[in-house]
Amino acid sequence: ESEGAPKDEEESETQAGMDRSPLNVLVAEDNRINQQVAIHLLETAGHSVRTVSDGNMAVTALRENTYDVVLMDVQMPVMDGLEATMKIREFELRSGRHTPIVGVTASAMKGDKERCIAAGMDGYVSKPLKATDLYEELEKTLSRASKSTVFDYDTLLSRLGGDAALLSEVVG
Repeated sequence: ESEGAPKDEEESETQAGMDRSPLNVLVAEDNRINQQVAIHLLETAGHSVRTVSDGNMAVTALRENTYDVVLMDVQMPVMDGLEATMKIREFELRSGRHTPIVGVTASAMKGDKERCIAAGMDGYVSKPLKATDLYEELEKTLSRASKSTVFDYDTLLSRLGGDAALLSEVVG
């Protein structure tokens, strides 16, 4: 009977990841093994996944395509996840859309979550990725995003006297 426990636990983790409609997920991660883990966990839950290996590629992918959510590694070459998130948020000011971004970091140091949120990320999960933690954070992040109001670029710009540079600085 004890042999059945791990299987039951695995099934409940998978079931927890399937509580919502399939998502189109962008995974920005430079480490191949971490990419494979994220792909496995997300595809097991029925989601479709595209991977990129640095922040610059993530910014480009989000300008060219629409994703339901992004898993953004914080430490990547070329452009890290914090800078990539800020660039994405800057672009979104003009486009009027908002893609939820969940920061992913291996260093579970105090202040990591705060740095992710300050950069414009909507959620945070630490490595190594665990199915239950990932599914839980995705659910929380997507629930918050669906309840938040749409950012109105024109209204905020007019409140700042039409100063686009100031608006960019305020949002940054």
